[in-house]
Amino acid sequence: MINDGSKDDTAKIVEDRARQDKRIILINQTNKKQAGARNAGLEVIKGDWVAFLDADDVWMPHKLEFQLALTGQSDAGLLYSTGYYVDETFTVTGEYKTLTGAFTGEEIYEPLFRENLVPILSVMVKRDWILKIGPQDEEPNMVSCEDWDYWLRLARAGCKFLGVDEPLFYYRRHENNMSGNGEKLQIAQVSVMIKNYDKELDEANAEKFYLLNLVEPLITRLITVGKVNESVFLMRGLAKVFPSGWYNQRIALTRLLGRRALYPVRAIAKLNRVLT
Repeated sequence: MINDGSKDDTAKIVEDRARQDKRIILINQTNKKQAGARNAGLEVIKGDWVAFLDADDVWMPHKLEFQLALTGQSDAGLLYSTGYYVDETFTVTGEYKTLTGAFTGEEIYEPLFRENLVPILSVMVKRDWILKIGPQDEEPNMVSCEDWDYWLRLARAGCKFLGVDEPLFYYRRHENNMSGNGEKLQIAQVSVMIKNYDKELDEANAEKFYLLNLVEPLITRLITVGKVNESVFLMRGLAKVFPSGWYNQRIALTRLLGRRALYPVRAIAKLNRVLT
């Protein structure tokens, strides 16, 4: 169990349980957000399979048993499932549906690139794949989307996925969910897409234009409200993926003019889309 800087009685409660069950290990650390907490756990894992559970989420009692049985029937390196949404009173408010079936990494790349289809609390992933792709990304721009980034990295590395229509978890939705943070979440989402855009898996350029249709309006909004650093960060990312997009010129204008760069930056973007 990773105590990621909690200020309540978490550490004491877990210490008491650990004295009763030697399988329980407590690691205390200063707050490093979700990726930092998970990476601390990944450094000490010993089993062949790994599952994730955040503090406010709940597994069905048979979750691990059900998925372990599947590992003997499938060569998938990552298993996931459907589940239920619950509110703060633990009342079920709806079904958490997702894409189910067996997929190669190449097959799931396109739908997964457009949306995080893998609920992290439903996941069981083979340790061999974790050792292959390394830790989760702890960069601040990835906060709340580091799991999505991880699934895309696994898909691109060739991991097979198996999603089952068997509710195995309760996902608690409330105002304090990390995923509910508007603009920061949008930046994190497009950051994941920019990082994981794979030209070889996007032969028809469908994901390229899907990404651009999301990120260009976001860049415009950021410039409009004077968030120069954020807009430049996204343009630099795009420049690495699409080097012919005149991003260096747009970055220079944004740095020089701030909000006043809106119209020339937008004009360059439109011209680039016409020419490409």
